[in-house]
Amino acid sequence: MSSEAKCRSCGAPVVWLVVDGKPHPCDPPLMTMIEETQASNGGMGKPQGRTVRVRASHFSTCPDAKSWRKPK
Repeated sequence: MSSEAKCRSCGAPVVWLVVDGKPHPCDPPLMTMIEETQASNGGMGKPQGRTVRVRASHFSTCPDAKSWRKPK
């Protein structure tokens, strides 16, 4: 389950996901095409592509991420 919102620090759109039972801000998904070749015919098979949805943690892209870290 996810919900969309904006980062309170930088204003970027984020999607909240539950990771290990805790809410975690992620960037909206990027669409990425990954091409793979078939192993048949000695590796000379026709390339096949598949689309993968990728989400990055917003902590890795937010310019203000350090201000949200808790002291250890």
